[in-house]
Order: sequence, then C-alpha cells, then structure tokens
Amino acid sequence: MKIGFFGTIVLAAFLLCNASSVHGQPGSFGDLSRIPRLGEVRGLTSFSESHLAVWYSNVLAEKTPSYEAFLVIYEMRNQSPVEVFRLNSSVEDVWQKLIPLSESRLTGLIIQSSQSFTEYDAALLIVLVDGKFQVVFRGTTSEVIDLNGDGIPEILESMWPDGDGYPKTTAVHVWTGRAYTALTKVAWSDRFGSRVRLSVDAAARRLRKAKRANRSLSGIACLSSRVVLVLLVCHCPLPLNSIVGLRSGPLYEGKDVRRQRSRSRRNEV
Repeated sequence: MKIGFFGTIVLAAFLLCNASSVHGQPGSFGDLSRIPRLGEVRGLTSFSESHLAVWYSNVLAEKTPSYEAFLVIYEMRNQSPVEVFRLNSSVEDVWQKLIPLSESRLTGLIIQSSQSFTEYDAALLIVLVDGKFQVVFRGTTSEVIDLNGDGIPEILESMWPDGDGYPKTTAVHVWTGRAYTALTKVAWSDRFGSRVRLSVDAAARRLRKAKRANRSLSGIACLSSRVVLVLLVCHCPLPLNSIVGLRSGPLYEGKDVRRQRSRSRRNEV
C-alpha cells in the first residue's frame, strides 16, 4: 500500500503528537537498607512497582511539640531511592496505618488516622496526578469504596457523634481526574443505596466524556499545527531562512540590486 506525500505528513505529525517521554524502567526496591534513615520507621508500604511510602517519627528534645511524624514517598531511579514527596503530620493527626490503593486505577495510598472505625476508613489520600504526588482528599472518618466497580474508589465521609449512635448524613465524594469533590449528601443508612450508585455512575460517565473530548481537541490542535508547519517547509517557494525570519534572499533585496540585475539581463539579450 502506497502512502501519498500528504499522508506521510499526517502520519509523521500524528506520531510527533503522541510520542511519550521515554524513561528507564525503575528497579525494584528489594534491599530496604538503601532507604534513608530519617527517623524511626513506623510503617511502610509499596503501592506500585517503583514507589515506596515510609512513615517516620522522631522525638524532639526541648521542642514543642516534642514529637514529629512525616511521610516520605520514594521512587526508585537507577537502582537508588529518590524522595519525590514529603508530608508532615499536623498536631491534630494521629496516624495509625498506611493503606495502598492496590485495587484501584489510582496510584497512591491512604493514611488512616485515629478517627477511623473500620479498615476502609481514611483521613487522607495521596495520589499521583500529572506526574506529581498530591493530597487529593483530607477529611474526617471516611470509607473508601469503589461503588460502581470502575477501578476508581469513591469516598463516603460521615460525621460520627461524640457519644453513642450513628452518623445522620454522609457526603459522597467522587474523583474528577485531579482531586475529589463532593457529589451529593444522603442519609447515612442510604449511603450504599441505588440512588447513590446511579449518581456515581452518572458522574463517572461525565468524566469519561470530558476526557475523550479533551483528547480529541488536543489531538486535532497538535496535528493541525504540525501539518501546516510541514506543508510550509515543503512547499513554500521562498528560501527556508526567509521563513524563519533571516533578512536574506530575493525577498529582501533592495530596489537598486533588482534594477541592476534587470539591466544585465537586457544587455545579455
């Protein structure tokens, strides 16, 4: 099958638009002795092939507060751990456990706090967004559950009373592609009901539709700009240095030079 000149230009532009950055595959953490000793290790979890989260703590002499806790995420690069994210615990936080989002399409982890009541509860979520780790949710007692089975969990945040009893309402948070946002608020007893699931499904469809639209627009814009550039370079009768703005070539010759050339041609005839 032969590809015409214009078809070759389109194919080349498409490949340029969709070429991704090439990075070496990070090695496994393997020997944990390579992890920096920044304090007492209270917990650690690996949540991808190349990322490890370590929860450190230190006792601070003659300081207030006298205790510090912080989380560091390492990425293995060239067989060496490199710190790519750090989060300090606030005075109000009492971290209990690190839970990887292993069953999720999101790359990240949950920090479980003392406010938790079940193994799914969380106070804080850290997720990889656009190549950087970010805190995408911070709340009170929250159940992290994939309600519609699309691989992206929802967050059900409920305010528990100080005494006995159960919460009255639950706020349902959904993933927007960059963070979690509140979708709806329902009675606590209805948080797993069909109305919540339908709302979550509708939000997920809107997100997928928006992503497809953005990809299409980006692809069209990128393809169009490169096709125009290639066509200009290949078919423009002017010298290339004239296109890029260099003051040379016939286009920029003075009138006297052009008259002299015209006389020379007439004399030759």
